[in-house]
Amino acid sequence: MKTLPIRTSAFLCGQIIRMFLRKIPQALKACTNAVCGVPIAVILFFSHLKCRHFIILGLAVIGAMVLTIIAIEHYYDNCQIHSFKRHMCSLYDRNIITGPLCPKLCKTGEIQIKTCETDKDKSKMVYFTDRYALRLGKWSGEFQVERYASPSRFETPKQGTSMEEFRSLLGDFLLAQFGKMDQSKIYRKIIQLADVNNDGKLSLSEAKTIWSLLQNNEFFLLIILSDSAHVPKVNGFCGDMYAIEKIPNTYLYLRSKSGLMSVLRSDLWGLPDWKKRAKIAVGLLEFALEVYQHGPDGSFYMCDTQPENIGYTKQFDVRIQDLSLLLSNATLHKLLRGHFCSKDEECIYTEQCKTTCNLGIHRCTGDLIRPSLSVVCEILNDYILSDTPSGIQGEVQRLLERCTALNVYSKNMHMEHSLILNDLKSLLWKQISS
Repeated sequence: MKTLPIRTSAFLCGQIIRMFLRKIPQALKACTNAVCGVPIAVILFFSHLKCRHFIILGLAVIGAMVLTIIAIEHYYDNCQIHSFKRHMCSLYDRNIITGPLCPKLCKTGEIQIKTCETDKDKSKMVYFTDRYALRLGKWSGEFQVERYASPSRFETPKQGTSMEEFRSLLGDFLLAQFGKMDQSKIYRKIIQLADVNNDGKLSLSEAKTIWSLLQNNEFFLLIILSDSAHVPKVNGFCGDMYAIEKIPNTYLYLRSKSGLMSVLRSDLWGLPDWKKRAKIAVGLLEFALEVYQHGPDGSFYMCDTQPENIGYTKQFDVRIQDLSLLLSNATLHKLLRGHFCSKDEECIYTEQCKTTCNLGIHRCTGDLIRPSLSVVCEILNDYILSDTPSGIQGEVQRLLERCTALNVYSKNMHMEHSLILNDLKSLLWKQISS
């Protein structure tokens, strides 16, 4: 059986479609322009298309539908929004967890999750509403809703645990965090936070919830540093999911490691003008001072401070995005002090938190080689120095160099720390306010 040539087939196809479409406008002549004008215009448009145009149009529509379906499946596969909400609300309905956000998530629908974000190894998930970032509790391995929202995450304290036993458990936790210091203030703050219904006592679900939250170092530090203007505010929790303010600008700048982009300093393109960056720099210096001399809770050390972890608001106020590796003095001592060593390089927790090796006893000490302020100044050197006003550029550079060089071997390190920080802040503020 012979087949028609492609051109002949296309011609016949076009003629058939045209004959069909030409009949339709005639049948619609009785319609008024107001009612049928748009349909007629559409039909007349299609009557001038050739057969191949219909084929191309059909393929385009099918392709768009396939891409849309893939995008929707990819979005829900990554976010698992409905599954997450279902599992969390199941725990709440069974009175395993509680929190001021639980009714808003599960009953009233005030919390509507829109999007999500995961880190590179998919071990950390953050959900977003219009106003908040919903961060999840401590997790290891690839994130899966079913495993994350398992009741086994909330096994402590056990049924039948007395309030006195829970107080003792909490006291031991604070002792491990800060050593033998007066922790009555933070203890009262935690108990008050845990008492969701404000009845002056803790139910089992309230105790399970606060204990699970405290296992997340970031949440714990957000509570410890809640008086600071430079960390995000906690806006409630449900189980070990907690809401913090959404930060509009999520990093200071992105560092280009090599190649043409590094030469062109594209990492600074599109950033705020110098005075606004100077205001952000002052906030970062203030935060470094806050954690250095936090008071009754002792010092904290910034062990993973990167420009990608530091955000700021629309008013150019600093917000530290990631506190997970802000460690207390007692915690750092516990992690490093007393470890066997033969050189300083064997006494490293992170690149920013290194201690020294006592070669006399071959044990790591608890004294950091570099204070956190030194790391902050290293970041600010890239962030503000290149376009600092010429009148103060030399002085700013000199202070940043002294600051970056601070280490445990510096003479009068604590005094030098204080002088550099105050001089740098004063110099920047004078320019900001002028």
